[in-house]
Amino acid sequence: MVYFAGRGRDLPAFLESLAKRNCRNSSLMVLSGDDTSQVLQADGFKNVKDSLKTGNIRLVYTGLAHPGAWTEERKDFFDQKAISSFGGDGNFKKISRDGELEDGQAIMGYDAVCVAVRAIKLTAPQGNFQRDSVMQNLTGLNETNAVHGASGYISVTNNGSPMDKAIPLIEIKKDGSTKTLDVVSGGGKGAPYTLPK
Repeated sequence: MVYFAGRGRDLPAFLESLAKRNCRNSSLMVLSGDDTSQVLQADGFKNVKDSLKTGNIRLVYTGLAHPGAWTEERKDFFDQKAISSFGGDGNFKKISRDGELEDGQAIMGYDAVCVAVRAIKLTAPQGNFQRDSVMQNLTGLNETNAVHGASGYISVTNNGSPMDKAIPLIEIKKDGSTKTLDVVSGGGKGAPYTLPK
């Protein structure tokens, strides 16, 4: 296994070099971060697919969001109403030019708006809609005030970090398609945050 900590734009050249290695008979997994999702639209994506085909390489990355995470066996990690916006009859396909969700950008944009709206709603009873008041309420987005995001529930700790955020592990296949392999969390318990029962 090789951990690639570079930018997505450098990934095509990196994989091309690995595909020409002497030990191609041994399989190799490249694990990378969320910037890898940007390679899906990059000019070098054909090179990535070619390298995966010829180099005996698997490419897996940690995504910010991915529609493949919304499977039945993982449904407890996601609010069904939030993800319905992106489903068959959801608004996303009606207003989107390309309807693509693979890079996670539309899902994360949706969640960013949900976070801002929730923080503003927490500020409303105080009657002070100044930026500082809204920012201060961001740390109150936890437990019963957790945001029901399409990328998973967003519960923020006192220092502003997400608590057990859902992280999809995504593989880019040899044909260029993507597949969510699992949904994990970096919070120590391995499973993403779910609402308290």
